[in-house]
Amino acid sequence: MITDADREFDQLVADGFAPGEIEELTAELAERLYDLYPGATPRISHVVPEPVDDGRTSAVFHVHLTSRLILPVFVEGDAHGLNVGTVVHQVQKLWPHLDAIVRRAEEELVAFETCLDEAGADLTDIRMRRVGLAAEDTWPDLDLPCLAPEIDVLGDGLRRETRTMHWSACAGLESEYEGLVTNQAMLSRLRRLFVGRRSTGVIDQLAASAVRSLPDPCGTLRALGRHDDIWPEASLHLRWSEGRVQSDGNGFQGLSWSGRVLSFPGKTLPETALTAMVGRPVTDMCGHPLLEDEMTVARAWNEAVDGASTGTLKVAIASVDRLFSAARATVDPQPFKVVEALADHET
Repeated sequence: MITDADREFDQLVADGFAPGEIEELTAELAERLYDLYPGATPRISHVVPEPVDDGRTSAVFHVHLTSRLILPVFVEGDAHGLNVGTVVHQVQKLWPHLDAIVRRAEEELVAFETCLDEAGADLTDIRMRRVGLAAEDTWPDLDLPCLAPEIDVLGDGLRRETRTMHWSACAGLESEYEGLVTNQAMLSRLRRLFVGRRSTGVIDQLAASAVRSLPDPCGTLRALGRHDDIWPEASLHLRWSEGRVQSDGNGFQGLSWSGRVLSFPGKTLPETALTAMVGRPVTDMCGHPLLEDEMTVARAWNEAVDGASTGTLKVAIASVDRLFSAARATVDPQPFKVVEALADHET
């Protein structure tokens, strides 16, 4: 599914570069590097153009310092275009330090692999893809490169995705990776649970209700099997969070909410009424077609709004999750308790 965001990004890139301009810049850089260093390296690997930002163009040039170590160099320009001399200057600055960079990068890679192993990455679906260099301006010293390892992980939608990380043994990042591994272990458990039930994940009750109301609910469910975030309509956002599809509505069919919290702008209630709502069906206070009798009020409160004479009534609802299959575009009618199912699955 090509989204409006994809089209906007493509247009911004197209606005910044004339047809063939990136190829011409790449050829110019390759020639200049070869004139300076006629060996196998350094050489240009690839160029990633960035979208126009405030009238300025930019691109990231990826340069092989060795066959394995690739250095990203960010280059920014104005309406007159980019100057690849920035890349040449960066290579010239680092080239005298190449032996130290290669040696230190190997040491950093060993430290990174050790960190993942000690954190328990072997119990997850984390896989190393490639280890490149981080941008030079993040290095503590020219002889102390930082790494930008690319790892395969599970995203919130329980699909594999490649994530570029940052690593420096001297930066004390171990706790950050421990958190990553802990999160990935949980996502791996969820993925095994859902695969065993031939499901993609779970969808919460309000999100499922919103999907049912759309002109193409089956197409929407299939799209959730491919994307972590989708906007079937401008006022409805569906998003994955740790194996669960949740939703946000901004006046969607006249109702606004975020996750499981409803918002009623311009409406407030006395404290006694707020307390009395808890535990009752949310349909007692709002008969909207997206809301179901099984949804109950978990909490209700008034929220002040700056500059407004009246606040906003907020209502957190307790609702159920249901298994769904993106491939079959189906939602199981039975409620599904993820925590209990995980405990049963692992005993």
